[in-house]
Amino acid sequence: MSSTLQKIKSFWLSKTPTQRVAMVFFVVALLSSLLALGLFSTKKEELSGVWKLIPDDAVMVIESPKLIDTFEKLKNASIWRSLRQMAYFDSAHHKAAALKRLRTDSLSIPEFLRGRNVYAAVLITARTDFDYLFFTPLQPTEQVFMQNIFAKVCNDYQLKIRSRNYNEIPIYEIYDSQTFDLEFVYCIHQDYLICSYTPLLVEDAIRKMIDDEPSSFLDINKELFKLAQVSEDDANLYINFKKFSDFLAIFTEDSARPILEALSALTGSFSLDAMVADNNLLLNGYSFFTNPEEAGKNDFLKLFLKQEPTSIAEILRIVPKQTAVFYRLGLSDPEGFFEKRNKEWKQNEPAKYAKLENLASEHSFSPDKFFKCIQSEVAVAYLEPEQGQAIADKLTFVRLKSRSKAEKMLNILAENTASVSGNTAKISQKYGRYTFTRVSIPDFSAILFGEMFGTSPQTFYTFLNDEYLVMGTRELPLRQLIEAIKQEEVWDKLISHRQFLDQIGKKSNLNFIVHVPRAWHLFSPYLNSTWQAPFEQYKFELLKFEFLGCQFLSDPNRMETNITIRHEKSSRAEAVNPNDTTQTVQATNFNLETKTKFQSQLISQPYIVRNHTDRKPEVIVQDAAFNVHLVGNDGKILWTRNLGDAICGKVMQIDYYNNGKLQFLIATSRHIYLMDRLGRVVGEFPVVLPAGQKIEYISVLDYDNSKNYRIAAATREGNVYLFDKEGRPLDGWQPKSLSGGLIAPLTHLRVAGRDCMLAIQKNGIVSVLKRDAVQYPKFPLAFNESDLGGTFFATINSSFGNSRLTVLNSKGDLIDFNLDGKITNLSTLESKSSKSIFTLCSDAVANKSWIVSRQEDKDLTFLRPDGKELFTKNFNTASEKDVCYYNLGGSLEIITVFDKIEKNTYIYYISGELVNHKPVSSAQKIALLYSESQKKFLVYKSHQNECQVLSFDY
Repeated sequence: MSSTLQKIKSFWLSKTPTQRVAMVFFVVALLSSLLALGLFSTKKEELSGVWKLIPDDAVMVIESPKLIDTFEKLKNASIWRSLRQMAYFDSAHHKAAALKRLRTDSLSIPEFLRGRNVYAAVLITARTDFDYLFFTPLQPTEQVFMQNIFAKVCNDYQLKIRSRNYNEIPIYEIYDSQTFDLEFVYCIHQDYLICSYTPLLVEDAIRKMIDDEPSSFLDINKELFKLAQVSEDDANLYINFKKFSDFLAIFTEDSARPILEALSALTGSFSLDAMVADNNLLLNGYSFFTNPEEAGKNDFLKLFLKQEPTSIAEILRIVPKQTAVFYRLGLSDPEGFFEKRNKEWKQNEPAKYAKLENLASEHSFSPDKFFKCIQSEVAVAYLEPEQGQAIADKLTFVRLKSRSKAEKMLNILAENTASVSGNTAKISQKYGRYTFTRVSIPDFSAILFGEMFGTSPQTFYTFLNDEYLVMGTRELPLRQLIEAIKQEEVWDKLISHRQFLDQIGKKSNLNFIVHVPRAWHLFSPYLNSTWQAPFEQYKFELLKFEFLGCQFLSDPNRMETNITIRHEKSSRAEAVNPNDTTQTVQATNFNLETKTKFQSQLISQPYIVRNHTDRKPEVIVQDAAFNVHLVGNDGKILWTRNLGDAICGKVMQIDYYNNGKLQFLIATSRHIYLMDRLGRVVGEFPVVLPAGQKIEYISVLDYDNSKNYRIAAATREGNVYLFDKEGRPLDGWQPKSLSGGLIAPLTHLRVAGRDCMLAIQKNGIVSVLKRDAVQYPKFPLAFNESDLGGTFFATINSSFGNSRLTVLNSKGDLIDFNLDGKITNLSTLESKSSKSIFTLCSDAVANKSWIVSRQEDKDLTFLRPDGKELFTKNFNTASEKDVCYYNLGGSLEIITVFDKIEKNTYIYYISGELVNHKPVSSAQKIALLYSESQKKFLVYKSHQNECQVLSFDY
């Protein structure tokens, strides 16, 4: 905030069109995206003077009583050190230092500003632009000082001043003497210095001065000025929230307008105090309603009056790590809240109310009775979008008084809507001990709880114990939620999330929390063409603002409002900006965590497994004597077993006894072993394949999370075997003979309640099989004997027709087809050489996204699915490289390149920056883990007779 205000001085000094864009971005980053760098508390003073001059259409007004001190405080914060990686902020830093030295014979700029209020009003100037109007009170003698300062600036920086009269008041324009570009406009009138970068704004202010009955910011926001001044705050911000949606519309496409209009209905205006604290901006104050005398009119927050805040602690145990935006209603009287909300809808939004009533009239579902089942909170989690998703998945959480009543009502609704919709698929599916049931009503959660709960063509619901009802837009996010809770990948268990949530308090009536890195791809598609480039240019810096949390608590006639913006603390916060090639940095080393030596040279890559007792990672490796070793988290060898052959495929873990303990599934060329934690063979294993068959891939299938496993082995010859968990062969799979080897293990997909076994061959033939190994209609598909490169990518939706598979051949032909056997898209990626080799690299973490590698001699280029180039690297050898792509969520992506000839692995951020500026020596492919709580990567590598675990910070 104080940084914004210092532009009153610093921006005169130089301003090109490029800096103009940077300046606008600066305010977006600190005032819009961060919801203001400094905020407000009102003061009891004469509400006249400057407030009568500020236009009524101002979006916000920032008042700083100690501009210089606040800027000095900001300079020492980690937030500013991170922002200085952006060219504009670094320039502002140096200009501020120059301003401190600027003085006349009697006074300097800092001395002049110290203790003086400076005001900056933000106004919309065009469809995609805004500007500032600055005000500073002046004594008559100080007016001479300001004129002298402007003259000195112009003389020192080759600028000129010209004057003109507007309504008989002199306006001074500072312009570049070389380019004649207008730099700054100011006037001095009625004891105020008034200035801007836009002449029209100064002219508007002059019109306010001479208007007999002007309408000002004060006139339409009087409620903001009734609180006592808090003298210790860094600055004050007054926000006209009804205008704030128009301000956000500057940056967004027209498609975002409904969202912004819904946002504007939240409240009338804001006032908050600010404190800058190293990596946090803490904003506290109140929100005020549009019209206190008119109950419920347009202000959503007013519905919370007389509702006691409720605890957020319980629900955090089930909010999954993938959540990008979390929105929660905390209600001490849910029935009363929704009764009041329904009356407001009936009066002011009849279309919404009609949809709610239709649930009773058309589907025999009473919303009023359902609301009586709610205990204390309703929330929605917007999940980080998967690649290619047009609409993000959402999970709605409802805390219940009575599961039995809610379940009975929903089950009847599901049956009624299934018969009406004509959807013949089963309405319920089992997933372990959970049942997922479908309600065939579009936007069901939004009809019940409001538009913030999002759109969806249908809804699936389940229950977490007897406490929470969870509704999802698809079955898949419900399955992922169950696994996240099981793996403790929920907000309450993530250290960085928990630290932030502790800051914002345990009780509230309304929470709005954004995890910025995961929300980036949720919001960025809504940016308009003007703003796409600046936001993308500074993406890596913006993503360091990790959390934005807003919470509201009921007060007798207003809402207590707290906003916390958290900037991550990490070693990379001050690292080189990958988009700025002019910066230099010192390389840091990989840290050695553990090192384990073996008697023989290692021949396998490290396979990461988990200790089921403490969830810590461990490693399985194999040496040249075919000994398999389990290495603990501390680097000690826990057991060794000789298998007499090399490991084929991956090492996996299953809960064979369904008791929470995990066993290791390991295959060699003909044998499949299942071993317990002590290295002992389990049950009837090993399974032995017939002579002449050599296993290439192994996979485990669990159709419904029942632990009734199926074990698949695909051979190099194109035979696929399927065994039950006891190792017995299944009918139709003894083996299922295909015409060639596969590009990936046999994969199970569940779509609309039907199970699909996916087998994609290297020669371009695709089979989609039922459980009994019979092909689905229209399969197999043959793609002209193509040489498919890499793996495949699956996008699973609600039906066979809208579920899509993507494959890529080595020539760059990209093919999309659905599970009805229809090709939905066919395109060819750009090639720079006839010898180019294309490979599809699917995300190795959760298979939620993919990229393409294109190798041309020694050059390796990485592409997005749309063909957009990420970066190109030149290597010492032309040998084919082994590429792995890791999408860790939160806009954190890693690419590793293994060079078998050099025996090196190169680890790149998605920007193309080589981690620690050097490769990792490795005789085999590495394995990679990321600790989100510690912001640390673990690199597992095999080299000669050592297995090492290295780490590097992010």
